[in-house]
Amino acid sequence: LSDLMPATWVTGRVDGDGDGSRDPFNPADAIASQASFMCKLLAAVTGDKSLTGDPIDLALASYNAGVGSVQRYNGVPPYAETQRYLVRIRNLMAAYADPSASAPGAGPPGTWIRPVTGPITSPYGPRWGRLHAGIDFGAPIGTPVYAASNGTVVAAGPATGFGKWVKITHPGGIDTVYGHLSRWTVTVGQAVQAGELIAYSGNEGRSTGPHLHFEIRVKDSPVDPIAFYAAHGQALG
Repeated sequence: LSDLMPATWVTGRVDGDGDGSRDPFNPADAIASQASFMCKLLAAVTGDKSLTGDPIDLALASYNAGVGSVQRYNGVPPYAETQRYLVRIRNLMAAYADPSASAPGAGPPGTWIRPVTGPITSPYGPRWGRLHAGIDFGAPIGTPVYAASNGTVVAAGPATGFGKWVKITHPGGIDTVYGHLSRWTVTVGQAVQAGELIAYSGNEGRSTGPHLHFEIRVKDSPVDPIAFYAAHGQALG
């Protein structure tokens, strides 16, 4: 029931229900063992001050790719499999935390998920004398980018300032924008679901480093994505 390697199970198994056995097919033992192992990973990454990024992301990346890979890159490694894993688990966490939400890739209209893994490096608001109309996520070049909600692609390709972008329109006069991409994987007119791969992050256009610029526009006016998500019962931070 847990997803631990056999060697890890032998050294990290827990008697979750106190019956004297440590059975990987017993839900009480399997869940307790998995939780114990994740707590150990979280302790390891929070104790390493050379690592950057969200501690939960670092622990999940350590579980998927190994602590050594996280240490090698001083944070979440740029492996496509690991990046996809983090987004999937984060979205599942949000779905299970909100009983009204559905899992990524199958969400009804109104479901909103995180478009990319990585920390927020620049918030919405005034910046350098002008409005920064979205938020920036720090993400290595090639990090998978996912549709934030169900909708239809209305733009995908080169764009002034963004270099390359994707724009999706959603019900209720809402649009999402994904900028500074290295490449896109969708076409104009394509219907997408929350959690569907739409692009890969990059450092294109007017950009000072690899990241994803993410905007939400309501009736063509930009709004703070963090506040928008909070109003929909989700967290971006």
